[in-house]
Amino acid sequence: DGGTEDEGAEDEGDNSDTTYTIAASVLAGQCTITPSGSVIVSEGASQSFSIAINSGGGGLLLVDDVPASTICEQNGCNYNFSNVAADHTISVICE
Repeated sequence: DGGTEDEGAEDEGDNSDTTYTIAASVLAGQCTITPSGSVIVSEGASQSFSIAINSGGGGLLLVDDVPASTICEQNGCNYNFSNVAADHTISVICE
C-alpha cells in the first residue's frame, strides 16, 4: 500500500506549473463580479471577469488598484487578463 502512496506523492511534487492568483471583489454598491474571490490562473493563461450592475447606475472598475480603461455602464462590463505572469486584483465600486 505504501508504494502506491509514494508514487502519488512524487507526481504531486512536480512544481513545474506556475500559477498566480487574481483576487476579485466588489468594494461597494449593488453589483456582482464573476468569478469572485481568489481565482487561480496558470502562467501565460487568460482569465475573464464579468461585472453585472444591479443598481441601475454605473461602476468603477479597478485593476491592481488603478482605474481601468474599461467602462462599466448600466448593462455591466467584462474584463480580460491575458498572458498572466503575476498576481493581480480586480475590484468594482458600483453606484
